[in-house]
Amino acid sequence: MTSKSDRLRPVARATEKKERSAAILVTESKRSLDEGMLQLEQLDIYRNEYIEMFRVIGGQGLSVQKMQEYRIFIANLESAIAQQRQLVEKYQEDYDANKKIWYASRGKVKALDAVIVRHEKKKQQEDARRDQRELDDRPQRVNSFDEKE
Repeated sequence: MTSKSDRLRPVARATEKKERSAAILVTESKRSLDEGMLQLEQLDIYRNEYIEMFRVIGGQGLSVQKMQEYRIFIANLESAIAQQRQLVEKYQEDYDANKKIWYASRGKVKALDAVIVRHEKKKQQEDARRDQRELDDRPQRVNSFDEKE
């Protein structure tokens, strides 16, 4: 007869597999978030450098066409920055959701592990009591055997 802990092991393995998959998703979503934030930082730096360059060059005098090109370029940069911010927000939401799923699956793994350990301890205690009873009964059996002879 299989013990409760033996019957729970396949469930525990499946739960651990789900937990590992969830952990991988957390790692991947964190990587996406970090990369997105880095790209946003780079875009901000590039925009600030470009605006400063525009101020320096603009102080020396620019043609109307060049000035419009700078403004269009800066507007495009602002648009790219806004899009990247939205993307970073989405990455943050994905990361938070994946982390929540991982925490939940990790909790299930820990709970199952605790149940298995509890059943194993209970079985060990039962085995120890049975062994002790057998040891306690052995002298009685030997004595009753001797009396029959």
